[in-house]
Amino acid sequence: MYEENRYQLVVQQIRDHWDKIYESFILFLKLSIAIIGGFAWLISKDLDNEVKRALLDIVPWALALVGFSSSLLIIVYLRGKWIFRRLEYDILAADKVKLPHFPKSCLAEIVMILTIIIGVTVFWVKVDECKDKLYSLKTNVSSTITSNQSTQGTN
Repeated sequence: MYEENRYQLVVQQIRDHWDKIYESFILFLKLSIAIIGGFAWLISKDLDNEVKRALLDIVPWALALVGFSSSLLIIVYLRGKWIFRRLEYDILAADKVKLPHFPKSCLAEIVMILTIIIGVTVFWVKVDECKDKLYSLKTNVSSTITSNQSTQGTN
């Protein structure tokens, strides 16, 4: 009876840790959508280019922080899940359950972390392209204004 209750507790802990891993990934997705959506909304407003450039500097760091903290949570919960998997192995006979092995036992978590890394990296690259466009736009507008002023001065 004691072993059965202990086993049920361990299985419940494994399930809870998996739920926490999943929630950590979903949290990353939600926060990323909020950050990127807020960024897009602010950029679409009629703001000075300097303000837009400042936003372009801040947003990738915010997204990287969210990605890093979500990845860290996934790793922490994965470690806990592996501890309980080891207990499950100890409670049951070795022929009924296998010990977790890297990377086979954590493929879903690896995919989640890789998705986070790729998403943050792609966003970072795209923001750098936007910075370049804004900078060239500012330079082109300044040169157009200067040439218009010099043309009007000769008339």
